[in-house]
Amino acid sequence: MKKENSFLVKNASATGIPSNAGAPTFSRATTRDYKGRTYPANTPIYDMGGLLVDPSFPETFTIPTPNVLNANEGTVEVGIIPLVLADTMNYCRIDFPTTGRFLLFVSASGRISFSIDEWGGASISTASRVTKVNEQFTAALRWNHKAKEYSLFVNGQKIGVRYYDKNVKGEFGTSMSVVHNYPAIVTKLRFSTIARSDKELKA
Repeated sequence: MKKENSFLVKNASATGIPSNAGAPTFSRATTRDYKGRTYPANTPIYDMGGLLVDPSFPETFTIPTPNVLNANEGTVEVGIIPLVLADTMNYCRIDFPTTGRFLLFVSASGRISFSIDEWGGASISTASRVTKVNEQFTAALRWNHKAKEYSLFVNGQKIGVRYYDKNVKGEFGTSMSVVHNYPAIVTKLRFSTIARSDKELKA
């Protein structure tokens, strides 16, 4: 159990984040049986090298955004193993206080997209079949108000850039839902308060 409980600290890392930032939170209101073992309420389950999150139970894995992420600039790096493919799977979702959202999402065809806009607004997307069930993909989500752009990197490749202006949507909401609506395994999670360089994100 000690090894398991260290996962969120080890794999949900941060750069430039102040010490008063809130901790990642996993929750599940009930016990869960998984692969021959019964897990008490609110006890994480680890499999395939990461944290299993199944919103149907419901299980949640959230990050408080105050002192962690801000709308001026930053980078989120995440590793995900989808356990299903469906339209539309939401990851790293932050709802704005007014309307719209910050969102990494995956389609039933395996297309990976990133958007900071209204629902149905502009996004950056890969081709189809980039991700598959039970296979990991990595994504880096970068935004920079000064540079007026946000970018998506998938599996170390730069996919594209879109226009970004913090003044359009304002500040982020207070919480990020890392796995929002379909089961997945989170293998990596890193936050930075700076917009990391192409060289760093292509490594």
